[in-house]
Order: sequence, then structure tokens, then C-alpha cells
Amino acid sequence: MSDLKRPPMTAAGDLEPDPGGLEFVRLDGDEVTISKWAGVVAVITRQAYDGSDPIHGLPPPDGSRDTAAEVADELRAGIGVWLALTPDGTPAGAARVRAHEAGYWEVSRVATAPAGKKRGVARRLLRAIEDAARDAVVPRVRLNAVVERCLPSFYAALGYRVVTHWPSPDKPLTEVTMERDPATPWEPDPFPWTAMPPPAAPVVCWLTDPAGLWAVVVDDADDVFAAVRSASARLVSSGVPAVRLAGVDLPTEHAPDPQELLAGIGEEGADVRYAGPVRASVPAHVAPRTVHPEYHAFWRLPPGREAEISPWRW
Repeated sequence: MSDLKRPPMTAAGDLEPDPGGLEFVRLDGDEVTISKWAGVVAVITRQAYDGSDPIHGLPPPDGSRDTAAEVADELRAGIGVWLALTPDGTPAGAARVRAHEAGYWEVSRVATAPAGKKRGVARRLLRAIEDAARDAVVPRVRLNAVVERCLPSFYAALGYRVVTHWPSPDKPLTEVTMERDPATPWEPDPFPWTAMPPPAAPVVCWLTDPAGLWAVVVDDADDVFAAVRSASARLVSSGVPAVRLAGVDLPTEHAPDPQELLAGIGEEGADVRYAGPVRASVPAHVAPRTVHPEYHAFWRLPPGREAEISPWRW
């Protein structure tokens, strides 16, 4: 873990000052409230999700197609719709919260209005939801995040830990369920998956250097960190400078040889391959399940925020 340096954490750093005086409210499900706010929430959500992917070439996010009717149905069903309001009552952000009988709250459709981008609105809205969960003695707050959209790293900066990975049922992407205890302080962790089980088969590590993207196949690692260390060491030993971690792909137990995933990239059959100068130009990196359904994106970091890997200590 110590060999992987903390990447810039978008939720906790590089932000403009917090917008002062935000008020956080949970909307009621009465028809007056629905008539006033359902369309507003849908617009904020669509604006936040449309074109939001840091790597282009992915299916559109579900939030980019949000509708007033959908928001209205959720309010009538008792799903919590939260708003962040500026002092003059202008909506700055929104989120949905579903209370589960298993005893946790599930947050979804976290959205920031255009004027609130990079100003900590989503972070503060999540904190308000967590505070409410703590006051209600809810032990866990959970959310799902699409790996290929580089979203888990945002929530990792807010102290969320990976519970499980799973393939999206309606699109060729991979998601993680993340959770945190709302009664505990935020403890950012850029790699919140230390408890994951050992890989079932060869791991594909995606690394960057000033020239672009590299793919490295590691077939003898005890865990993901060991795979990243091995992949980086191979590149460094071959003279590749300034290596950074862009992502990791893990196979399912039914996955074929990873060379199938990397077909058409670099030298055929090689375990170390130069993939190209731009991450978005490599389909196997953008969305590995579109190339082979049994290879799932395990982790992705946004372009420009790849994790620095320090010199190795053997």
C-alpha cells in the first residue's frame, strides 16, 4: 500500500471555496411539492450527468435521461429526494436516498447544478445525508458507482469503501457498491479495496507514462497491489519513466487468456504492450466488457489524476 502514492483527491482538494450558506432539505412526497420540484430535480440531474464521463466512448449515464415523471414517481413511493439550496433558494444540487429494510440508506443520482461544479456541493450534500442517517441511527450509507466512469475514486475521497464489484445488468460496464459508517469521520483512501480476495486469473494493469497508455498482464500476483507493483516494475526495468496507475481489470473465473482482451494492442502475445497515446482511443481500457464480457474493470482513475507509483523497494 505504501508504494502507491495518494493521487489528487477531487472531492477534497483542487476545489474552489465552498458556496456559503447552503441549505439541505428533504422533499416531501405531497403533490404540491412534486409539482414544484420534480421537473427542477430532473433538469439538474440531466445537466450533471450529460457529457460527464472523463473518458469518452461509454454508454450515456442513466442520469442523463432523468425525467420529471421519474422523480415524481420516486417521491410518491417514499424515496427521499434531497436538495442543496443557495441562500436565495436556487437549487445547487440534488440526490436520491432510498431506505432499505436491511438497515441501510442507498444514495443515488448525486448531481450538481452547473454553477456549483468544483465547489464542493456534492461533497456537502452527501455529508448532510450522512448526518441525517447518523441522527436516525442508520449504520451504513451505500451507493453504487460505475468503475469505467472513474466515479469510485471520487467517493473513496469521501471515505467510502468498496464492498463488492458486479457487472452492470443493462450495459457492458462494471459497478462497485461502496459504503461508509455515517457516525465515523471521513477517512479518504485512494485505494479502498485492500480487503478484496486474490485475483482468480491474470490481471491486466493499465499504466501511463508521458508517451501514453501501457497494458501489462500479471499472472502470478497474490493480490491487486502485488499485481500493480509487478506491472510497474516491468515497465521501469524496461526504461519506461514516470509510471502512473490508470486502472486495473480483473477476470471472472470463466475468463479466457487475457491476450484475447488485448488483441490488436501492441505486440501480439506480449505481456507488456504499448496501447497508444490517448486512453480514450483504447476500447479494452475504456470498457473491457465490450471487448470480452468476462473481463471487468476493477478500478479506474480519471485522466490527469492517475496515481503516482514510487520507486520499488524489494
